[in-house]
Amino acid sequence: MPLHLRYCMKKKRLPIPQKIKDKLLVECNHMCVRCGVQYHEVHHIDGDPSNNAEENLIVLCPNCHQGKVHGNGIKITSTQMKLYKMTKSKAVFSPIYSAVKDRIMFIETDEYENLTSDEISTRSRDLIGFISTLSHGEYYTQKLRDLLPKRLAGSLLDSGCERKREEIAKECQKGKIRNNRGEILRLVAECLEVQPL
Repeated sequence: MPLHLRYCMKKKRLPIPQKIKDKLLVECNHMCVRCGVQYHEVHHIDGDPSNNAEENLIVLCPNCHQGKVHGNGIKITSTQMKLYKMTKSKAVFSPIYSAVKDRIMFIETDEYENLTSDEISTRSRDLIGFISTLSHGEYYTQKLRDLLPKRLAGSLLDSGCERKREEIAKECQKGKIRNNRGEILRLVAECLEVQPL
């Protein structure tokens, strides 16, 4: 039995409050957020049918819900659904998203909290480099450069042991990502949205 079905069996399905359901449907114009079909179902992003928090619910058509989330077809990941909830951009379901997902994953999943200063810098440069290759990339690259952390040069920090400098640099970088996380993800989604088909 698939894992999501076993998980659902353990948790009791609670009815979604009508007020939340109505709000979700108005936000998406009563259409599937991925394909735009008007017949819809509400999906629990984390797979827990008892978690009816608004941020855990997304509107999908039966095909996208069963075929893409629970089935064997093209997958819609929980990361894509969470990113859609943050950005309201359908571009997160487009094929180009797969090219950017590995580059932005460290920000989406808060992985940056466990990275070294050099790793944060390397991943930030990789994301900016990829975005620069896209249509309108110059505009988005400049915006992202302002929001993503840069490697802090040793001369900018007080003299002292190398380990202390690394800790200060890492905390500065993590703080910048924490403060700008939503805007970074929104800009990347917007950049994907303006790409020619």
